[in-house]
Amino acid sequence: MKKIIVLIPVLVMLCLIGCVKSPDFYTYDYPEFAKDVGPANPNVVDNKIFQGGRIFTYSYQLFDSLGTEERIITTYNFNKYVPVNWKREPVPIGKTPSREYPIDGIRLKVLRNTSNSTEADQQTIIVYEYFNDKGTIIPETERTGLIEDSTAIALNPPRNSGFALLQFSPYPEIEFPLFIDKTWNSSQTIPVEWAEILEMDFENPVHVYSSFEVVDQITLDSPLGQQQVWVIEVDGECRFRDTKTILFFNEALGFMKMEFENVDGSRMVMSLENVE
Repeated sequence: MKKIIVLIPVLVMLCLIGCVKSPDFYTYDYPEFAKDVGPANPNVVDNKIFQGGRIFTYSYQLFDSLGTEERIITTYNFNKYVPVNWKREPVPIGKTPSREYPIDGIRLKVLRNTSNSTEADQQTIIVYEYFNDKGTIIPETERTGLIEDSTAIALNPPRNSGFALLQFSPYPEIEFPLFIDKTWNSSQTIPVEWAEILEMDFENPVHVYSSFEVVDQITLDSPLGQQQVWVIEVDGECRFRDTKTILFFNEALGFMKMEFENVDGSRMVMSLENVE
């Protein structure tokens, strides 16, 4: 089984020195790195689930280590050269200042083309968009990738803002064919560049070793109706704290639900709401 390719998401670099007024993150020009341009990506051609042009929309719930539900909020920071910051606040968050942008959902967009990126040499390029009812929070746009072939699926989860914690939880991965009691192992390496992003202290790459087991096949009630899903439990080991991921996988729609028990003791649940 090939190792998951861990990519540092590409962020919109916003040089806003000298600005006095808070920017409107909903009206920025869409970043070039996230556009579906360039040569056609041959890695997309045989995808059965993550076909080029498809959009998977997810909601999420985030609970701290005590079980309090929280929301991730992107903020504008006047004191930073790259003025995109984030925080977590309990739900409901109430009215937010003009320079704060709550994240209510995530769109996974599958690109047909390479986006002129060398990342497309080995994988399908995907873009994550973070949004709320006012629009897409454009500075948070993230480009990364996935692998899908007849033997496996390996997905890089969203990892901008508060979602960066998912870096330490086992990544969503499937190894075909699926059947009860099937097991496999995988690993991911977290580069030292993530230490600052995660506000953690490590000077050497961190390795997460994951053990997968198919434990059940159930009917899942979802916004897309009742769907047959495989339930895969994944235990992750790293030098900071053990983590866990539970995947609910449908062979036509992909990851219907993903539950992540994170390195800080929090828990995030991502649920598939729509596929276009």
